[in-house]
Amino acid sequence: MLHSERFQDKAPLQVYATLLDEGKYLCSPRTMYRMIFSRYVVGWKVAHRESKALAKSLIGASYHKQQIVPGQLTIHADRGSSMKSKVVAQLLDDLGVTKTHSRPHVSNDNPYSEAQLKTLKYCPQLPERFGSIQDSRCFCQPSSPGITGSTTTVA
Repeated sequence: MLHSERFQDKAPLQVYATLLDEGKYLCSPRTMYRMIFSRYVVGWKVAHRESKALAKSLIGASYHKQQIVPGQLTIHADRGSSMKSKVVAQLLDDLGVTKTHSRPHVSNDNPYSEAQLKTLKYCPQLPERFGSIQDSRCFCQPSSPGITGSTTTVA
């Protein structure tokens, strides 16, 4: 229904209200939002620190691996220095990727990404500390016995 020609350009809340006016209840607006926005992690990296060069490398590699075409992708990011850097902004512009940022001082603008991180943090197999960065990278691999299903990576 959300992808139908009638509703494809409408926000889930608008679809919900329209359907209710017609006497139809399919699901809550919150459920509609979950069905539209994918939680699929297209790329991840574990590093000693965050940097604009690492962000550029991760985004570029993920873009090509997923065979994204210009104008197809929107990246929503926090306001971290790496994601706000000119290096990343220029890369996204070159790739035809739209970039949005969380609102200043609003911690829950990116709830689905935060939910993935919380799922990983509360995984019973997550050790209190990793012995090395290689250990953490191994733990985050999809084939790891510690992680299963769609919560296999850290974005």
